[in-house]
Amino acid sequence: MDQVEIEMIEAEEEVKQPRIRTSTSEEFLECKLTDEELIECAKDQNAQIKQCLRLEGQKKAYNSQIKSEIETCEECISELSNKISSQAEYRHIECQKIEDFDEGTVTVTRLDTGEVITDRKMTRVELAEADDLFIEYDNSADEIEDPYEDTGEASE
Repeated sequence: MDQVEIEMIEAEEEVKQPRIRTSTSEEFLECKLTDEELIECAKDQNAQIKQCLRLEGQKKAYNSQIKSEIETCEECISELSNKISSQAEYRHIECQKIEDFDEGTVTVTRLDTGEVITDRKMTRVELAEADDLFIEYDNSADEIEDPYEDTGEASE
């Protein structure tokens, strides 16, 4: 073989060699589970179902609690709005009640401001109570002894 033939054979050999690169990589592929893996998945699923049910119960209780707190807050806002719009509120105020049985009137006066709250005529029921009250008082007055009353005994 001459030099030209050798070069041609070498050239043919160079052409025949494939140009290949080999490397490794990771791919996300389907794999069949073993019986042990299936059992473990079933146990995990059961635990997650129980956890989910427990959390749903907590959510209902929490929602109920939060709903109640929101309603309380809304009631407070409403009360404050009423105070602001009316510029007043109701409070327990000490008052003086004068029942004048001779005049047949009832007068109620605020002790903090002196303002007369009520000035009205007595009802029939109040007048009847007055009659009963003073009849009992008059009868009991006769039975009480006056220590200063003259008993006829002379003291010297």
